[in-house]
Amino acid sequence: MASSSSALGLILLLSLPFFIKAATTAPPSLQHRFTSIFSFGDSYTDTGNLLLTNHTSRLGRLPYGETNFHRPTGRASNGRLIIDFIAEALGIPLLPPYLGQSKEFNKGVNFAVAGATALDTLIGYGAVTLFVPGVFPSGCSTAYLGLYISNNKGEYDSSGCLNRFNDFSKYHNNLLQKELQRLQVLHPHVTIIYGDYYNAAIGLYQPPNNLGFSKGGLRACCGGGGPYNYNTSALCGIQAFTVCEDPSSYISWDGVHLTEAAYKWIANYLLQHSSVFINSRSH
Repeated sequence: MASSSSALGLILLLSLPFFIKAATTAPPSLQHRFTSIFSFGDSYTDTGNLLLTNHTSRLGRLPYGETNFHRPTGRASNGRLIIDFIAEALGIPLLPPYLGQSKEFNKGVNFAVAGATALDTLIGYGAVTLFVPGVFPSGCSTAYLGLYISNNKGEYDSSGCLNRFNDFSKYHNNLLQKELQRLQVLHPHVTIIYGDYYNAAIGLYQPPNNLGFSKGGLRACCGGGGPYNYNTSALCGIQAFTVCEDPSSYISWDGVHLTEAAYKWIANYLLQHSSVFINSRSH
């Protein structure tokens, strides 16, 4: 995992988790800086590991992967994920799943598995650049909205998101940033980058029509019905589900994960906004 002065590896710790016409590009400070990415996370980052361990997973069935890949790849979306867009912007090939056939990892590899949680510390193993994102505004999650429907309008913000869950997400992210700042002081030789997923995503819902998401931000493209098209007894890819004709007009893909268009917007935000960095100094 250690980096050298000539070949820096970016380690992304994507523990969880928009629409632009132009291709996503990295700012000049990042272009040519990284030659590989090593990713750890869960279904928001997994590029195929879960499917390789569970061939019956719904991620191995259409409509998953229908956009861009035109086939299921094990990604929990209709197309590419945030990590795919980051890799493309940095000129790095899309990361192969660690459990895949390829064992050529000189450009990086994806260790993420849908359902994975905590990681062992990587700094002790020589990691020098860490990208650690916060969480999305969970109050805007289609799944949460479907599971915690309330008749009390005061529980929702102007975008229709649940205030209490968004408040919890902000609380989590504040604690995370304090911990990352503490680690930065303890390890000044390490570059720790905080990925501001919350602010990258919250703007999508205010309002989504302005960004091309004409079907709104809270209803899932693929699901089994209900007010938000999210039904735990009829999940996308399993049975009795419907899928929209144009996923790019939706933010939510299957109620839990987002569409390729939404992930593209988030990736662009992370790459273009220097405010997401705790420490972006060059090595």
